[in-house]
Amino acid sequence: MINLAWPMVLGNMLQNMFNVVDMIFVGRLGPASIAAVSLCGMLMSITWTMLVGVAVGTTALVARFYGSKDYRMAGFTGMQSLSLGVIVALIMVLLGSCLGKQILSLLGAKGQVLLEGDRYLKIVFIGSFCLILFFLCSSIMRGAGDSLTPMIVMVVCTTINIGLDPLLIFGIWIFPPMGVRGAAVATVISQAIGMVSALFILSRGYTRIRLHWGSYRLDMNLIKRILKIAFPATMQGAIRSASGLVLMRIVAAYGVFALAGYGIGLRLDMIIMMPGWALGAATLTLVGQNLSESTGSSRKKRLDRHSSLYRHTGCFRNGLLHLGGRSHRNIQQDTAGRHAGLGVYQSKDPELRISGYGSGHGQRVERSG
Repeated sequence: MINLAWPMVLGNMLQNMFNVVDMIFVGRLGPASIAAVSLCGMLMSITWTMLVGVAVGTTALVARFYGSKDYRMAGFTGMQSLSLGVIVALIMVLLGSCLGKQILSLLGAKGQVLLEGDRYLKIVFIGSFCLILFFLCSSIMRGAGDSLTPMIVMVVCTTINIGLDPLLIFGIWIFPPMGVRGAAVATVISQAIGMVSALFILSRGYTRIRLHWGSYRLDMNLIKRILKIAFPATMQGAIRSASGLVLMRIVAAYGVFALAGYGIGLRLDMIIMMPGWALGAATLTLVGQNLSESTGSSRKKRLDRHSSLYRHTGCFRNGLLHLGGRSHRNIQQDTAGRHAGLGVYQSKDPELRISGYGSGHGQRVERSG
């Protein structure tokens, strides 16, 4: 399980680094720019709400077919998942293009924060097409037990994002200064490279599973099975996203510095949670691949062992909590923003202790499909 989980830990951390890297460079532009990116990051969590549910359903079914050595159906399931991803992406593009500014205003964005947030959000939502398909391609590979390939692709994408951010934000070399929009463009370009690379790897069979596009057809029964598994995870994510948006709206009332600090705190908190989520994803793959072959007693023992390991990651996350507080100082340049962000960390220790135990039990049921 550890062999499957560690590339997921690193890959998921790197995936979240897209936003953190943006904030590191955008932080040099001022608190209004950080606040704008923070608000947009919370809105992008809506994308993750729908995406994570589809990814859970995808990985569960791909793992189950792969475990029973039905490789054709495993690949066919992956193609149905990507069809769902296209639909989700189109919805997100329409939302970002038509309602982005109105939603930001409802969340309390005003003046410069609203202006820069709208610029950033439109680009990121249009580019969410690349993010969604890349994420689902990674879920397909992980369902087949290959977590290393998605991690390698993510390393390349993150490196490109880090290189493009200062060039496009500050206008270095031949590039014009684009400010917050530059951060969004850099993110979309790197995610597009990741999407194309992942699709190429799956289509050519350079991983454990291959997508045979010549036999593609839309299978509504299989899509319904994916959605049946995806629905509970989607609802859980929707509740978390809704609560996060409400809290962001409350914080916005206290001004730009509070909003900037709170946004940075949330982004670093995501990195802290990644090890537990990665172990949950590893559990999803292992349980799915062995579900049809396990007896009732052996299945229960396996699930107990995996969820126990998941719970113990709470200790590791508590250690990362203290590192997150130090990292916050390097991103936020203003004293007021630093105090606001550090306040997020002072309230996190009890939450991580509880979630480390509760999530293990919840994930083992969800991951069994």
